[in-house]
Amino acid sequence: MFMEKRNHNALLRMNKNGNTRLNASKNDIAKAFIDGYQQVRVLTHEEYLAIPYYELLSVIWVMAIHANNVDRIGYKYLEKPFWDRWLSKLKELEKLLLSSSSIN
Repeated sequence: MFMEKRNHNALLRMNKNGNTRLNASKNDIAKAFIDGYQQVRVLTHEEYLAIPYYELLSVIWVMAIHANNVDRIGYKYLEKPFWDRWLSKLKELEKLLLSSSSIN
């Protein structure tokens, strides 16, 4: 039912202090998550194709959370570096979506 232990362990490494760290790329982590998820419920082809769009929406969601909670977290988190970082992520995801849609 759950992701096999060896898949999980392949994503981790132990540093010299004995702390466990991720030793995987974003794609490795995403693949492991999807593989584990599909052991519980298999995604349809359409659901699988929609995943990158949800990733794009999650970036917008994170930006909106910060903007909506400015009274709690302060304006420091909405300065130029914040927007530069998240907008560059959006542009990167957009490029990936456009390039993959031209392939399909």
